[in-house]
Amino acid sequence: MARLCEGICTAGLGEYKDMGFKAYESDDDFLVLEHEGQVIGSYNVIKVEIEALQRACHQHLNEDLFRKLNDDKQPCY
Repeated sequence: MARLCEGICTAGLGEYKDMGFKAYESDDDFLVLEHEGQVIGSYNVIKVEIEALQRACHQHLNEDLFRKLNDDKQPCY
């Protein structure tokens, strides 16, 4: 199962691997997706789709960017 998980991680992350995302097998049947130490999701290794991993990475980056933009805003008086 570890080889399957390793293949899914490599193919699934694609360009997101260079952006700080990592995926690893937490136990026999689950793959954990992380970004900068934050857990983004947990997936069944048998059922996970590469598109789902990439979608989760994309969505996380968008949410993170939105959060950072809103945190930088100062109230106007």
